[in-house]
Amino acid sequence: MIFTKNIKALLYSYWSLVIIIPVYLLLRLLFINTGFFWDSITIISKPATYLYENGLFNFVYNGDFDNGDPQTIQFCLATIWRIFGKSIFATHIFFAFFSGLTLYQLYKLVITIFDQKTAQYVYTLICFEPTFMTQITGLYQDIFLFNFAFMAMRAFLTNKNRLLLISMLLLCMVSRRGMLICFGLMLAITIIEIFEHKTNIKQFIAEYLRIFAPSIVFVFIFIGWRMQNYGWFFTTEATDSGKLVENWNMFFKNIATFCRYLLDNGRIFLWIIALVLIIRGKYSRYILLKNKKIVVILLATLIVMLSVTLSIQNPFGSRYFVIQYIIFLLLYSKLIIYHIANKKTKYYFIVSYIALLSGNLWIYPETLSQSWDSSLAHYPYFELRKNTINYFNEKNIDLSDVGVGFPMGSKLAYVDVSKDYFNGFSNIDFKLNKWIVYSNIFNYSDENISIIKKMTPIKEWRTGNVFVKIYNNENGL
Repeated sequence: MIFTKNIKALLYSYWSLVIIIPVYLLLRLLFINTGFFWDSITIISKPATYLYENGLFNFVYNGDFDNGDPQTIQFCLATIWRIFGKSIFATHIFFAFFSGLTLYQLYKLVITIFDQKTAQYVYTLICFEPTFMTQITGLYQDIFLFNFAFMAMRAFLTNKNRLLLISMLLLCMVSRRGMLICFGLMLAITIIEIFEHKTNIKQFIAEYLRIFAPSIVFVFIFIGWRMQNYGWFFTTEATDSGKLVENWNMFFKNIATFCRYLLDNGRIFLWIIALVLIIRGKYSRYILLKNKKIVVILLATLIVMLSVTLSIQNPFGSRYFVIQYIIFLLLYSKLIIYHIANKKTKYYFIVSYIALLSGNLWIYPETLSQSWDSSLAHYPYFELRKNTINYFNEKNIDLSDVGVGFPMGSKLAYVDVSKDYFNGFSNIDFKLNKWIVYSNIFNYSDENISIIKKMTPIKEWRTGNVFVKIYNNENGL
């Protein structure tokens, strides 16, 4: 009887883990045979493959393998391949390990901000955020950024300076976006310490310079190394990467894209609930004042991220702002807890869970581009891609004669973690390709869609709202 009561008490205190752990294990099993997708092909797979094939410390390579980021994670993955063999299974185990660490760090962060009972609702809410859920269940690079960002925020909130130093340095070593998050946290810490805690500037410098210094030194050394070996850090004349917007239309288009992402994948329902609570509630100002640190971290990291993403021509995805979404969910949870009576609180959270989970079902018309790596909606693509490859192999058609869109155009080795480095589709060219593959995953332009639909369709696969179609291009060579 005592044992049963203890089990019930344990389940009651940690029910979020009872839900989340099985859900994420199931998702991991669903993705276990899937390869790299979207930007992770370029950011993780290709550089890691180069290091695996050409030497683990051979960090200077041609532009086709270079994405501008530090190669820390790529080096670790290549090392795993050297030890355990280059396989999709070993790759998934490596990513699954960091997924577990990320879920752990998130739980530790939430339990720092909320009491044990409330934390269960909040943790579940964040884990159901569609972009976060997607990034930590597949082979995606943001797993590592999330892990160290959560660690850094928790370290600051609990005054663990050594952990803060380590986590911020690791953030910078993950990617250039990690560097932006790190500098956003530095800005937030500076504002909080000087203006909220009234810390003397000399005292602040004496205490925090030694914490910030390793990250700052690493970034400057990395920039110097890149400039010496590549001639660029953030912008390059070889591509449009990092080029500043040329006019106000581009700038406002970026703002519109960001606003769309704020409302995308079910988030619009949470914004509506939040606005209603703010307008009708009595404690909105109190909540903001009570949670100044979280508010400042949100605003500081957002300002730093937007100062870069809005000012350059590079397309950016919804996943760029996942850290900000999660911080918003922390404040959103505070709104619910303060404004809603205890008996109704859980119902507001349940509605929020449903809203966010529905975000994985959001698929726009094919003429509208979509951040496919920001929700689980893209999952059917992996099987449809295999069907496409098998179709052409069975017809003895060379894949290089087939035109496709991103991300199917990458060599098979970089997607499937194989050694098939020379086999792969071609990027779409209506003058050269005899066959054209069209999928709503590709985000083709309206012009390309119009041209393709005039061709003769010869094969189609569809799972849910994701499709892949093959066309015969009579004008191809």
